[in-house]
Amino acid sequence: MKKRLIKNNYNLFLGIFLFLGIFLSITFAFAALTVAPTSGLSAFSVNESVESVYNITVSNIDTLDNITGVNITFPSVFSFAADSNGTNVTSSLFSNTTVSLIWNNDTVSLVENGTLAYFWFNATASSPGNYNFTITTTNSTGWTVVSTIGVTVNDTTGPVIALPGYVNATTKTSFQTLALNISAVDASSNISVCIINVNGTNQTISYVSGWCNTTSIALTNLANGNHTINVYANDTLNNFGLNDSYVVQINGSLYTQATVDLGTAANFTILSKTQITTTGTTAIIGDIGVSPAAASFIQGFGLSLDSSECFSTSSLVSGNVYAADYSTLNCTTPADLTAAVSAMEAAWTDANGRTNPVANELGTGNIGGMTLVAGFYDWTTGVTIPTDVTLYGDSDDVWIFSISGNLDISSATSVVLSGGAQASNIFWAVAGTTTLGTTSQFKGNILGGPDTTTIALQNGAVLTGRALGQKEVTLIANTISVSNVTSTPPGISLPLYVNGTTKTNLQTLTLNISLTNEGTGRSACVVNANGTNQTIAYVSGWCNTSLIALTGLADGNNTIFVYANDTLGTFGLNDSYVVQIDSTTPAIDYGTGTSVDNANVSVSNIYVNASVTEVNEVNITFRLYNTTGIVNTTTYTDATHTINWTGLSDTTHTYNVTIVDIAGNINSTATRTINIDTTSPSSIVFVSPSANNSNVSTSNIFINVTAADSGTLSTIFIRLYNSSVVLINSSLGTSSPTSINFTNLTDGVYYYNATSNDTLGNANNSGRYTILLDSVDPVITFACSDSAVQIGGTVTCTCSATDASSGVSSITYTTNPSTSVAGTITTNCTAVDYAGNSVLAETTYTVDAASSGSSGSSGSYPTYSPSATDLSTGYDISLGRGYKVDFNLAGQSHTLKVDSISGDKVTITVSSTPVTFDLVPGQTKKVDVDGNGVYDLDVYLKSVSAGRAEILLTSISESVPVASTGAVAGVDVVPAKEMPVVKTEEMDKGIITGNVVFDTIGGNRFIAGLIVVLVVLLIFVIIYWKNVKKQFLKLKS
Repeated sequence: MKKRLIKNNYNLFLGIFLFLGIFLSITFAFAALTVAPTSGLSAFSVNESVESVYNITVSNIDTLDNITGVNITFPSVFSFAADSNGTNVTSSLFSNTTVSLIWNNDTVSLVENGTLAYFWFNATASSPGNYNFTITTTNSTGWTVVSTIGVTVNDTTGPVIALPGYVNATTKTSFQTLALNISAVDASSNISVCIINVNGTNQTISYVSGWCNTTSIALTNLANGNHTINVYANDTLNNFGLNDSYVVQINGSLYTQATVDLGTAANFTILSKTQITTTGTTAIIGDIGVSPAAASFIQGFGLSLDSSECFSTSSLVSGNVYAADYSTLNCTTPADLTAAVSAMEAAWTDANGRTNPVANELGTGNIGGMTLVAGFYDWTTGVTIPTDVTLYGDSDDVWIFSISGNLDISSATSVVLSGGAQASNIFWAVAGTTTLGTTSQFKGNILGGPDTTTIALQNGAVLTGRALGQKEVTLIANTISVSNVTSTPPGISLPLYVNGTTKTNLQTLTLNISLTNEGTGRSACVVNANGTNQTIAYVSGWCNTSLIALTGLADGNNTIFVYANDTLGTFGLNDSYVVQIDSTTPAIDYGTGTSVDNANVSVSNIYVNASVTEVNEVNITFRLYNTTGIVNTTTYTDATHTINWTGLSDTTHTYNVTIVDIAGNINSTATRTINIDTTSPSSIVFVSPSANNSNVSTSNIFINVTAADSGTLSTIFIRLYNSSVVLINSSLGTSSPTSINFTNLTDGVYYYNATSNDTLGNANNSGRYTILLDSVDPVITFACSDSAVQIGGTVTCTCSATDASSGVSSITYTTNPSTSVAGTITTNCTAVDYAGNSVLAETTYTVDAASSGSSGSSGSYPTYSPSATDLSTGYDISLGRGYKVDFNLAGQSHTLKVDSISGDKVTITVSSTPVTFDLVPGQTKKVDVDGNGVYDLDVYLKSVSAGRAEILLTSISESVPVASTGAVAGVDVVPAKEMPVVKTEEMDKGIITGNVVFDTIGGNRFIAGLIVVLVVLLIFVIIYWKNVKKQFLKLKS
């Protein structure tokens, strides 16, 4: 018994809690809504430290409650831009704090059910990462919902680069390598590689655990002086980091060599042991000589022996020509030549015996395009100079080249001296043949070896220096001059040039070159800014040009080399000027936060973020247009790459962005189109039903809605509610007009409304409309009297109608119908309610002419006289009001008269002994006409129609029942009619009064629900207590 008691109690409590759970799940259901970025994405994506526009949609899809408050809270890394918020909700009030944006209105329900609201604001995030905006919404009953929207803040800060182990300005030669240990740190992203550029070529270094380490950064071709170490690193988001604050110093003096002593061989421009020949017009400045060969081995010069017989002269040689067989009487020519040749041989041996080379086998023998610092260079092979080679150093620097094979310089190729380098300090010790190509420009002293060491100058080659060969020297229309007198080189400057001028490699450069200490006879300057010498005429201390070609130059800084020699051959060079080449068109595109092309937005601002890659940016221009022309043009010169145009009107806008770099390179984004539509759809029109408070007589409601919008309609939402304002059906259309036929509806009051939305979420609501369904006809009462008249008599009709739903709209009938024609006349009455239901009632009356044989005078009613046989078999007669039937029964005369016909009721009097009674169709009256206790006549009313009573008269003979004594004899029981409907006047008019209760979600419903729960719980507790008490009493007994 106890177990059963416990089980019963358990079941009772289970029922209680089940009830409470179901009830509370219904009672506490909160209004449904969604919160999301307006762009349609699931989260925002912005760049750090960039002011961005955030547009949030709050969509209230609850059917009853409205949202009256929205609180947007920002993470701490976001800073809110004051006075830069907005909403499409009217009558909005904002209050801003440093961490939140609050919209609240307690007097008007602004975000209605089934509508969208937009809230936008500007904010800047200081740190990259993933964050959430918290959006708290409050509805009209005080309930709140907390939603979050994700925000990804992208890293836009470049890596931080340092070289902590590097000693700044470390000194190297251009042929050594550099060891670097680079620290690279990025705040939010990863680094994959570093890039180092110290000589014009990018060198990639792997990145491992915060470091890029290398020991082999090449310094090839770097001239003496300081060079910036450019270290780059990009993170995985392509943020660019650069460190260029470190320097490597190139110093060729690390390999300084003493000059090669030429002894008395230095007195000769050309000296050969075997032969000197020339063809064409050769010009030699200085002396030439052969020894031990005789003068006959000097060919092509047109020699003229001097009277002293110590030397000869030639128009091709500015000095003297000496040979070993000239006189020994008056001069020392043979001995001087022997000493000079010995000095030449000693110099060749000295040059080939030097140590501490700058490089061995440099370029594997190809030194074209190189810049060589002073020092000793050694090759076990030949050397070729296919393109210009530059010797960079000052006037005291010495270059010694020991070449075991041949030396060849290509045609139209030069040995260029830079930085004050002197041809007299350059020594080419060649074991093989030396060949100077056609029109080549060669500098230095050529020392030919003891074997097959021909020195051959091809047509037009120019040698600044000496040709000292142990074998023959051959010339073809060459110019040879020796620079054996130290002088101050010309001073070169570009006083009007702005250093670092930026150009593209398709442009030209204007130079105004000033020369000082130019000596006499200076004819031109030479400029090299693109790898090719360009000669500029010299006039009165200046070399001026505006056509220095820059073709082929790579982007970056390029040195402008300006050369000039004085009349003594002393070489001047200025390479301290730079032209910056920027031939790369700036890269520009739209960045994060910019709307896509052909976007449709419901805000009055356009935010544009330009993503730019350009280190030499000059300006960036944002242009905005609408359908009539330019709206705004804004140019920034401070690297601002974003703009937010506000206060824009609803229309189609286009925009683009143009960037210009310092070299005049221009690039633009594609033009994008954006359609602004902040206006709700302009109208909602119900085509059907066309009016509010309509009444219809159908079981369906056909609703046809049109809507218009300046943009593009998205949806038309039609809702149908019952009389308790409970949503019973809805329909969603996507075009105008949109229609829906709600069917199988019962009679009653219904409410309907429509909401139109455009593609941007702007909404318009029709408000509530009422319609009444009434499919029941009115109830009509129609009667006319008298029902039988003679021609010219008066018939008066009355008609009334009632309708319980929509009310009676009209009643149509004739009060006094015509009696001008004899016969049975039908007249009718029509009643119509406001829903269009109609009912027709008909009645007849008889118009008789005076009947022949009638006992009455003109104007009396007809009298009929059936025979006894007629009565015995049943006599059918149609009688109107006042009509009589005379008959004989048991030898006595009697009369039956119709006194009146009112609707279905007929009043009849039978005499001699008058008996008056009422009949309705289907009733019978048995009459004792002579009062002898026997029924003599059966009167049966068959029907009533058009004021005529169809009556069956039958003679009978039946005893009158005793129970009938004292009563109206022979009256049968009248069949019962239905209980009439009791209606008030207000109901007849179709008016429904009383309070309409609208269910709401929130406080009132919660309190009411709580009271119901408590009452039900109390009832269960009482039942439970009685049950427990009863069970314990049973146990106790």
